[in-house]
Amino acid sequence: MRATAISTPGERGRRRMRVGRRKGLRAIAASDLAKMAVCEQKLVYEKRYGELLTPAQRERIRDGRRGHASYLREAFVLNPRVSSSDSKPWCFIATELWGESADETQLLRSFRDAVLRCHPFGRVLIRAYYRLSPAIAAYIAAHPRARLFARFLLVPVITAARYALRNAR
Repeated sequence: MRATAISTPGERGRRRMRVGRRKGLRAIAASDLAKMAVCEQKLVYEKRYGELLTPAQRERIRDGRRGHASYLREAFVLNPRVSSSDSKPWCFIATELWGESADETQLLRSFRDAVLRCHPFGRVLIRAYYRLSPAIAAYIAAHPRARLFARFLLVPVITAARYALRNAR
């Protein structure tokens, strides 16, 4: 933040302060401020060369992120109107049917990102999907016959998505 003193012609001796942010500067994260209190030189080194983490630390960070994503997903199942600053990278139904990293799930995510998000009607469909799909995915998880039926219904959708993605590129 910088403060600039400005005075107008009618204000003799009075000064007004205008506070603004310089262009190109980012806000400092709270974790960076905490690190600065410990060791400023270490913070500068990590910003320049990257933070060195042990494999155990990396694993704990990965587990924490996975746990947070799982918690957020459960929150959406219980209340689809939950708002979050996190992006929603998952496809509830496809993840429930085929798994997080399955080809079908990745294809539907690509279709959502490359085709649906480009059009206003597609964005309406995405919002409706995020409102309804957590409950549908929970039902599918509890009923094996519903899982078979949903897979059967989604095969043509996956085929159409694959075709649309080929033509979109």
